[in-house]
Amino acid sequence: MADGRFFLLFVFLCFCAPVFSQGGDGKSKKIETIDGKKYYIHTVEKGQTLYAISKIYGLEVNDIVIENPEAMDGIKPGQVIKVPTAKPKIKEVAVKADSGKYSYHKVEQGQTLYAIAKMYNMKEEAVMALNPTVKDGIKAGQMLKLPPDKKGNAQFNNRSGALVVPDTAKVKEFSTVKKDLYNIGLFLPFQSDGIDLVDADKVAKGLEDLPAKMDVAIQFYKGAMMALDSLKKRSVAVKLFVYDVDDKDSLKVAQMLKKPELTSLDLIIGPLYTSSFVPVMKFAADHRIPAVSPLSQQNKILFNNVYISKATPSVTTQLEQCAKFIADSFPTANILLLNNSNPKDAAYVSTYRKNLQADLPKKNPGDTLKEIKSLGGLVPFLSPTKTNVVIVPSVNQSYVTDILRRLNELAEKNKFVVFGMSNWNSFENLDIEYLNTLEFHYPHYFYVNYSDPSTKNFIRQYREANKTEPGSYVYHGFDVMFYYANALHTYGTGFAQKMPENPWSGVQTGFNYYQPSSGSGLENRYVYILRYRDYKVNKAN
Repeated sequence: MADGRFFLLFVFLCFCAPVFSQGGDGKSKKIETIDGKKYYIHTVEKGQTLYAISKIYGLEVNDIVIENPEAMDGIKPGQVIKVPTAKPKIKEVAVKADSGKYSYHKVEQGQTLYAIAKMYNMKEEAVMALNPTVKDGIKAGQMLKLPPDKKGNAQFNNRSGALVVPDTAKVKEFSTVKKDLYNIGLFLPFQSDGIDLVDADKVAKGLEDLPAKMDVAIQFYKGAMMALDSLKKRSVAVKLFVYDVDDKDSLKVAQMLKKPELTSLDLIIGPLYTSSFVPVMKFAADHRIPAVSPLSQQNKILFNNVYISKATPSVTTQLEQCAKFIADSFPTANILLLNNSNPKDAAYVSTYRKNLQADLPKKNPGDTLKEIKSLGGLVPFLSPTKTNVVIVPSVNQSYVTDILRRLNELAEKNKFVVFGMSNWNSFENLDIEYLNTLEFHYPHYFYVNYSDPSTKNFIRQYREANKTEPGSYVYHGFDVMFYYANALHTYGTGFAQKMPENPWSGVQTGFNYYQPSSGSGLENRYVYILRYRDYKVNKAN
C-alpha cells in the first residue's frame, strides 16, 4: 500500500470482547488449551492491575506479560488475557562437553522467541545472535544456546531467577545523505480486515463509535497527511508507504518487515504501541533506519539502539520536569510532599523527593522539602503567610478526593497551590471548584492553545476537509510527521543526530530531545505544566 491516501474515513472494525465469569476467589472458571498449554481466560475487571491479577493466580507480573505482550501498554476493563495455570519453570539444561560450556534451553510447545528471551532477561536479538537459525522461526524440542559467565556457568539473578547477560550489541553509526525525495513508512493499526463488521452508516450518524485503536489510527493518519500537505508547500518531497499493522501480534509485524521495499525507507513512524514496536526496533538497527514510537512512554525501548526515538515523555520525565518547575517557580514557598505509603504511588513520590531535594537548595539555600505521611500531619506544617505548595503524587481516586476536600476546607485561611497527576482529570465526581480554588497543576505531554491563530487556522482547515472536529491524535499525527519529515529534509538521513539541538513546539506536542547515554536512543523531554485558573486549563510554563 504505497499510497497513503488509500485509507479513508470509513476504515472500520468491530471488536467485541467476550465476557467470562470469574469465581469468588477472582480466578476465571474458564480454562482453555492453547498451543498445547493450559491457560485461565481472565477478563480484566474495573480497577484491576496486572499486579493484582498476578497475585490472584500466584504468579509474577512477568509471567502474565510474557503470554500477553500487549499488556506492556497497560490493561483495561473488559480486556481478555490468558494466564498460565501453572507458574512457568526456568530450566538450566546440562552443558554439553563439546559446547564450549554454553547453557541450553529446550523450546517447549507454544513458546515464542520473545517469551524465551523474557524468561532469561535477555533481548530477542541477543538470543538470535547465538542462534542464527531462529530467524526462520523456532519449534518445540529445539535447543537454543545461551551465554555462560566467564567461568562457563549460567548466571542467575537472585531475585527473579532470570539469566543475566550483559548486552554486547555494537552501536552502528549514522550516515547522512541528502536526497530529493525521502521514503517514510507509516505503521498504524487500521484493522481493516474487519471492515464489514461495522455499520458505517451508524458511525457516520454518530450512533456508533469506532473501535478505540482504529479511531486512533485514522486520526493519526489524517493529521500526518495534513502535515505532508503543509510540507509540500515548503518543497519537502516525501513518498509515503502506509501499512496496516496488527498491534497485538509482533510476529505478524516481523513478517511484514520482510517486504523488500522497507529497506529503502529513510524513516519509520510507528507502530503506535510498544508490543508491536519491538520487532521494528531490531529492523531499524539492522538497516540503519531511524524509527520513532509516537505513543509509547516506556524508556526501555531506547536502550542500546541509537536509531530509536520516542515522541511521548515517560511519566518519570514528566514528574522530573514538574519538580524542576516547582523549584524554579516557588523558591520561597512552603513546599510539602504528601506520601500516602501506597506501593502504587511509591515511584512517583521517590521521583519528586529526589529531584526537589537536589533543586530546592540551589534556589533557596535555607529551604528544605517537608514530607508528610498522613493527612492529619499536614496541618502543623502549613504556613499562614507563605504559599503552601502541596504535592500529591497519587493515582488513588479516593485518597485524592479526600485530600482535595480537606485542603479546600483549609483554603479560607491558607493559600494553596496543588500539584498532582494528569489522570485526575478522568476521576469521576471530582469537584472542579476544588481544582480551581487550589490552583491544581499537573504535568502533561500535550496541550492545545485554542486561542493561538495558527491553531484556529489548523482547526478551520480540518473542519473544511472532514466536516468534523479534530481529536487529540489528529494533532499528534500532524506534529510528529511535520517535525520528523522536516528534520529529514533539512539534515538528511542522519537527522537524528541533530534532534537534540532543534527543539520545536507543534500544535499540540512539543519536541525537546535528550540522549540519556551515547549508545541509547532519544527521548522527548518536552513537558507542559498545566494549571486550573478561572475554570480553564492554561499552560503555566
